[in-house]
Amino acid sequence: MPAFEVPDISNWDLAIVVALISSWSLISNVGRLIGLFPVLLITGTTVLMTVGGLRQPYSCPALRALGWTVPRTRFFAIAVITGLSAAFAVALVVRAAGISIIRDPAAIAVLTVTIGPIMEELFFRGFLQPCLAAITGAIPAVIITAICFAAIHGPVSLLQFSCLTVTGAAYGFLRLRSGSVAASTLMHSTYNFALTFVG
Repeated sequence: MPAFEVPDISNWDLAIVVALISSWSLISNVGRLIGLFPVLLITGTTVLMTVGGLRQPYSCPALRALGWTVPRTRFFAIAVITGLSAAFAVALVVRAAGISIIRDPAAIAVLTVTIGPIMEELFFRGFLQPCLAAITGAIPAVIITAICFAAIHGPVSLLQFSCLTVTGAAYGFLRLRSGSVAASTLMHSTYNFALTFVG
């Protein structure tokens, strides 16, 4: 019986994971208190580190195993267009229901379009969805992951739960088609940006 082998994870991988988790936790807990500039500084540093991971001369097994790879060029356009379209559709549905979209403070808004989508996509579409797909198949995994994604956001109504599930499924299908979590992250970030600043 072969011995268990520890995967060859670089220090860069570990640094990125620690920076992302620490930043997400820090900003979500004290973002309102420390102001916009420190949030931008923390966010910028961690996002640059993450993007830098794709440019390392050696492979980044931890990131690549989670699907953090560069997708084909067409998926960048698809991610932005579908992210904007989803935000527009959700804004219409919510307004038709007579609900106003609550604006987050600037410091929290920065989190929702940067570190938030990166961390959520790495977990839900990078880790959970492939694990479920190995058991249930690709499409059920996308749907189950979307439901888990919606539930973790603490929806306060059936409408909010439905919107979160549909957008979560859209991220999952883009991840499935592109083979890359970077594509679903871009869509997620675009969606959050549109709802936060435009919606």
